[in-house]
This record gives sequence, C-alpha cells and structure tokens, in this order.
Amino acid sequence: MARFGFLLVALCFQPHVRADDVDSDVLSLLQMRAVVEDDQNNSVACHCTTPGQGTSGKNKYECNNGNSGYCASNQVCYADGNFNYGDWGAACALPTCKCVTPNAGTAGHNQYTCNDGTSAFCSSNQECYATGAFQKGNWQLGCQVTCSCNKDGTLHHVPSCTVCGDNWCDSALYSKDEPDVEASYSTGANVYDWGCHGGTPILVRNSGTGAIYVVQPVGQVLHHVTECDQCGKSWCDSPTWLQSGPDVENGYETGSSLSEFGCDNVPEKPTIIHNSQNGAIYFVQAAPPGSYTCSGGQTGSCASSCSASSPFLLDDVEEGCPTDPSGKVLHHVTDCEQCGHSWCESSTWLQNGPDVEYGYENGSSLPEFGCENVPEHPTIIHNSQSGAVYFVQGAPDTTTTTTAPAGPCQSFCNSKKHASQPWIGGKCSWQNCTGCSPCDQ
Repeated sequence: MARFGFLLVALCFQPHVRADDVDSDVLSLLQMRAVVEDDQNNSVACHCTTPGQGTSGKNKYECNNGNSGYCASNQVCYADGNFNYGDWGAACALPTCKCVTPNAGTAGHNQYTCNDGTSAFCSSNQECYATGAFQKGNWQLGCQVTCSCNKDGTLHHVPSCTVCGDNWCDSALYSKDEPDVEASYSTGANVYDWGCHGGTPILVRNSGTGAIYVVQPVGQVLHHVTECDQCGKSWCDSPTWLQSGPDVENGYETGSSLSEFGCDNVPEKPTIIHNSQNGAIYFVQAAPPGSYTCSGGQTGSCASSCSASSPFLLDDVEEGCPTDPSGKVLHHVTDCEQCGHSWCESSTWLQNGPDVEYGYENGSSLPEFGCENVPEHPTIIHNSQSGAVYFVQGAPDTTTTTTAPAGPCQSFCNSKKHASQPWIGGKCSWQNCTGCSPCDQ
C-alpha cells in the first residue's frame, strides 16, 4: 500500500499535468497492482483436499490464505502436491484414465482406472491399448481392437526365473537360444500381465541380452498323427519333438487328423510336439505367411510378409502390411559386401522376419543379376529364420537413414482417420505414437 500511496500523492501535486500524462500514470498504477497481486498469489499455496477422488463434491481445494473452493462440477482436483493460487489448470481438469495392463489381452486383462476414483473394463473383444493417460469418455483413445502378425508366434517376456511357479531359466528348455531371436516373432505383454496358462510352453532366449520369452503359438494348427511312420516321417523319434509335456495343446488351434490333412501338405522338416500324459503326437501347421490375428477374433492376410513386431490397430492394417510386393523381384545376396554395399547391416533392412519372401517374385542371384543394376540406395529384406538377404528389384530407391525420434511415430498417428483425436492426453498415449513431435511439448 505504501507504493500506491506514494504515487497517488505524486500525481496530485504535479503542476500543469496533461491528460495523456494522467492516462499514462494510471496505466502504470494498474500494471504495478497486477504485478503485486501476481507476487501475492504466487506465494499462496493451495492443495486438493481429496486428490483424484471424483468430480462434483469431491474436488475441493484449500489455500494457506484461508480461501477454499471447488473445481468445475465435471472436473477432478487431481494435484497430489501444492499448486499456486489461481493456477487452476495445475489442479483441475476433466477426468483421465490409464490402462492397468496395456496391451495384455482382452476380457480380464483390459481394465482401466480413472483419476475420479472409478474403474472399468474395455469391451470383451478390445484391448486397453493406451500406454499413457487418456481423457475419460473418449474410449477410442483407450480401448481398441488390436491385431498382431502371426509370424512364428507372439513373445511374452519372462521377468523372473520362477514366475508362475516354473523354472524358466533352465537352458535345457530353450527351443532357441540365439541373438536377435525376437525378429521371428511378434511382441506381446510380459508373462505377469499376460497370465500363467499352464501346459508345457515353448521357451526361447536371446543369447545376447539374456531375455527369456514364452511363445504363444498364434495361428498355428495341430494335426494328430495316428502312426509313427506316417507320411514317410519318424514322428515317434523324441529328439525331433519341439515340445514334450502335459497339456502341450494349450494355445494351438485344433485341426483335422494328419491323414485327413494330407501328406502332401507336410514340409520336409515338420514341427512336432508330444503330449507326455496321453502319448498324442501332433504335426504343427505353421500360420499362413503374411497372416495376422486380431483381439476381436478377426483374421486377415497381407499381400506380403506381415512385418509389424508390436500390435497395430484394426483400423490401421497398413501398419502391419507396409509393403506391396506386386511387380517386385527378389535377388539373393550371396556375400555381405557384394556390389559395394553392406547388405548385412540390420539397420538397412526394410523387413526382417520369417517368410519375408512371401508375395514377391523370385529372381536370379545378385551376381547373376549384375551389380550395375543395383541403385545407390537399394531396398533390402532379411529372413530371420534362414538368414537369407535379398535385394528388392522394382522397389523405390531408399534414402539414407536419419536419426530416429526418442520414441516411435508410425504413419497412422498423423493419418486423417485419427485427425480428430487430440495429441496431448490422446494419441501421445498410444505406444506407437509417443515419438511424434506434438508429444514433445
């Protein structure tokens, strides 16, 4: 008050004061008053009395200057700590929700909790998809039908050697123990979130990182073998069994008997599993190349290999099927440093997975095709099972690689299909959109 009184006295005793001088001084007084009020408000701390407990009647705040009040009736007082008086956006907002176990599955695994004290589940055919907070009521941001490429199955990371009461770290149990083992599979939730499903699961291990995974055999079909030497194979030879244990059938689809399926459909080196309880032996029919399965029961197939490693939205199938192989020819690379290019550098591969050859035409080897026909920036694909590397003739010339953002930013994040959805509190909560530039704000 002393500052205001001094200035008012000074104004009253100025001789020959012009009107514009008075206006200027009054404006200065108002500005000074605003500064003082801001300083005072910044020193006043407020807190939510029941943070995150609900909206109307449960969203009160109290301040250390004796003031108190409520957020708007449709808002939550969400701040866990103090906030400055007047900075209501730091404490009051529309309710938001978070998935309890993102992308862990459908019914029973798709719960979300909200900061207004409520919780519920997505529809039984949907996964709780968001990996961050999304606005309550905008369910499309949180609950979605998702799809995964079938590949050789879906991996579920084993976070502990004794999870589900089993000894997952016994090296004798691993069907694969190699670097980059993940390339042949899709990636799902960890075993804690996915759940313990019993049986005798297939285990694989990344020999470089030590990561251990359970393989969910999505899209694979069992055909019962009725004779040990059926179709010219030795089905009862135990060293050939991929699995042998109780309830090995868990996770597979059940098909016809092998005799009905037909010996002409059996590959040279079939995958075989054995039930140690009842002695049943099965031929495992692999999932069709390029196929994918969705949480709502939908299935489909790409024109080429289904290459996405993580779940994608049913509305964005192009994310799982990014390439059109029509009119394109593969030429097998026979040497890593052929034609002046480093073909074995994984960072240069457009696709890396099983059955990458699916949908393309097969051409001659690269030496036969000729180095003079290879562009400066060739398109390269790699089969993660066989290790084969191919130059793709007819594909657009690729560009040099650039530094990737901190997180993924798939093309569908910016598509017209999702243009109406907000970024902050919305698409930035989707695991494949966290690296998009609006999410850095």
